[in-house]
Amino acid sequence: MESATGYGSDSESSEQYPAIAFENVPVVECFLETLLKDPSVLKSAQFQHIRTCILRVCNQITGASSREEVEAKLSLFESLSVDLKLKIFRMIGDIHVDSYIKALDFFALFPFANIVLNMSIDNFDAMFKLSITMATHTSMCNLRLRLNIRPLTTGINDNSSVVLCSILQSNSSLGRLDLFYNELNDTHASYIAHALRSNTSLKSLKLNNNGIGDIGMCALAHMLESNTSLTDVDVSGNRMSRQGAFAFGDALKKNRTLRWLYIGSNKLGKLEIEHIACSLQTNDCLAFLNVSDCFIRDEGAISIAECLSVNKSLVDLNLDSCAIGSRGAQALAAAILHDRSFNLSIAKNEIGMNGREAFINVMKSNENCTICMA
Repeated sequence: MESATGYGSDSESSEQYPAIAFENVPVVECFLETLLKDPSVLKSAQFQHIRTCILRVCNQITGASSREEVEAKLSLFESLSVDLKLKIFRMIGDIHVDSYIKALDFFALFPFANIVLNMSIDNFDAMFKLSITMATHTSMCNLRLRLNIRPLTTGINDNSSVVLCSILQSNSSLGRLDLFYNELNDTHASYIAHALRSNTSLKSLKLNNNGIGDIGMCALAHMLESNTSLTDVDVSGNRMSRQGAFAFGDALKKNRTLRWLYIGSNKLGKLEIEHIACSLQTNDCLAFLNVSDCFIRDEGAISIAECLSVNKSLVDLNLDSCAIGSRGAQALAAAILHDRSFNLSIAKNEIGMNGREAFINVMKSNENCTICMA
């Protein structure tokens, strides 16, 4: 009889723990129910073996060579109760797939699974089919469409952006959307911002390393003024300058859910950072801010230090490669010296001996501070 691992009975884990005979439904159901009665068992090596077995069977099903093979392997899961199916996939956790075809198979076969899709879009047809499926199957929790550099008409173009927005508007389970390095522009960002005005499930949005300028950034910032679900936004490595930065600053005055914001590697200077810092004086939810690789200089660092004297929610700040000198470093050190838990990264700046000594004194006086100056 074939074991669930598909590797026979001579594997090391199969010697330690009983193999799951997936041809015997009552035995499987009884075995899983026994495991689930004791939550502590789920942390054991035995549970890890069971989890691996089930994952491998899932992969075998989607890689089956014929429909008959799929139906034969699927008969076990079809025989289990709905409650037990839910428990199985809660045990498994996120299932990662790397193509929309495999995602469609999982949607059809395992509607209870949490699907994480990591893929490149081959063409518009792939995006369209994916959107249609996601409109009816709401188990997708994480969608990563990365590195789709667009030659001619392939990749993420205007048409596929419209379809992507339909996904955001129709799917209520998607929690994370990663569109890193897709040559997205202002139009794409505006589409996404419009779709997210009515989306209440997305928690994390990554648009880093694209080509989004101030128009797209303003659209995203205006969306954040009313959005109540996003907690993590990454727009670093784009073309944002003063107009976009001012719009994000205004959004921070109104938004009450965003906790992580990445705006580094944009065209931001001391004036842009001063506006954002001023806005943070009335923001009580943002905990992490990354403005690395921006030319904010001492004046920008001083404005952030002044913000920290008022803002108590910000506890993690990245100011790497920001052209900060001794004056800015000493101002920041004074702001986090007493009674504050804080993580600061200020590497690759010219803070000098005075700035370095100021930070060393902070770490001596405040054991809750972690400062990276390397």
